[in-house]
Amino acid sequence: QKVRTTVGDGQIISIVADPQRYKVKFSFGVGYVHPDAIAHLLPSSSSAADVAGVDDAQLMQDDTQILFGTENIYLSMRLYMLLATMLYQAKDAIEGDGYTKCMAAIVDFITSKTDVKEFESTIRGITEKNVHNIVAIPALVQSCGDSMAKVVEEDVIQNLYHCSQLKLKDLNQLRSLSVDVTEEAVYRLQISTSANRVFFSYIPADMELQLTSTVASEKRTLESGNDDMKVDDDTKRLKTE
Repeated sequence: QKVRTTVGDGQIISIVADPQRYKVKFSFGVGYVHPDAIAHLLPSSSSAADVAGVDDAQLMQDDTQILFGTENIYLSMRLYMLLATMLYQAKDAIEGDGYTKCMAAIVDFITSKTDVKEFESTIRGITEKNVHNIVAIPALVQSCGDSMAKVVEEDVIQNLYHCSQLKLKDLNQLRSLSVDVTEEAVYRLQISTSANRVFFSYIPADMELQLTSTVASEKRTLESGNDDMKVDDDTKRLKTE
């Protein structure tokens, strides 16, 4: 069945469960789309031969997610990650039911049921560890809310998310589709669940996307230019983006 999606027209190849998504063949390759990314059906005039030769090697591994987003999306993600980290640190630092009491005190302060002095006094009565971090959480919650409101206002997150869910291994193609949604999609956000890592990078629209390791490229250049020159393995570094 041919469909029109938020990233272009294509033909559904198969349905994948958990979470439900469709594998769709587009003119630029094959990708996954969620049900809410499909606008409507198109007249079907193609045969099964049109979807022959689909190569799953064109798709990214399931444990990797890459999204090209705006500055507001980038800042919102960084603030959310900082909030999650501080909450985990607070939970690790407080014994027994102290964490539950801390969360109740934070909620009371955010909802203006207590003032600053009473809030800090309550936290110090619960724990003596990481008090400076815990009392900073309400302000961070406010910042997260403000940043998320800006993301909603610019109204591009849903289409950029649909682009990321195509799972295209060709990052230049993914970037091009994202820039078609908005020219402000200049931040690369990459989540690797198997490695428990999140990577960020700023890539201006006029800058070429680097897809290979700089160290590996320099090594090949040195080896091809001068057989006597070698790259010491100790100089290799893991590059995070």
